[in-house]
Amino acid sequence: MIETQIPNTQNASDPKVDVLFRGEILQGCNADEVKLGIGRLFNLAPDRLDQLFASDRCYLKRNIDRPTADKIQAAMASVGAVAHIEQPEPINYDAVTDTSSSATESPSLTLAPVGVNVLDEDDKDKQPVSAVIDEQKLNTMVIEPVGTELLTAAEVPEVESLEIEISHLTLKDQ
Repeated sequence: MIETQIPNTQNASDPKVDVLFRGEILQGCNADEVKLGIGRLFNLAPDRLDQLFASDRCYLKRNIDRPTADKIQAAMASVGAVAHIEQPEPINYDAVTDTSSSATESPSLTLAPVGVNVLDEDDKDKQPVSAVIDEQKLNTMVIEPVGTELLTAAEVPEVESLEIEISHLTLKDQ
């Protein structure tokens, strides 16, 4: 028996892509047939199909290699739907940590560097306001041991369990 090995052409440095669906169908295709085809392709329930078509931008797969994205795009086209392949925008960490901002930018919160005094000069000498403690209420407090049920049976809200149908979900090795 001769075994052939297919070389792994996927490189860790290959750019990853996202596959999106925007509710578009190919010209000349029936929308109901396309919905049914996508439902069979992804094993989706009718309510999930409605959500998929109602969305302006729905990610089918994120951060995948280009050949896999091409397969998904071809499968979508085979049922009459248009899938878009997009390169995700890289995160610019310099822009996130940049503390300089112009007056035209929207205001955002930043962290002050370690050791910097963040109080105004006027606030330095002010003492923090302390809370008024009601001694009578404090004396009625009891510390219970760990694991003690603090609520009575009447105080515990009744939680109704939900049956969620997951038989349509599948796991596949890639």
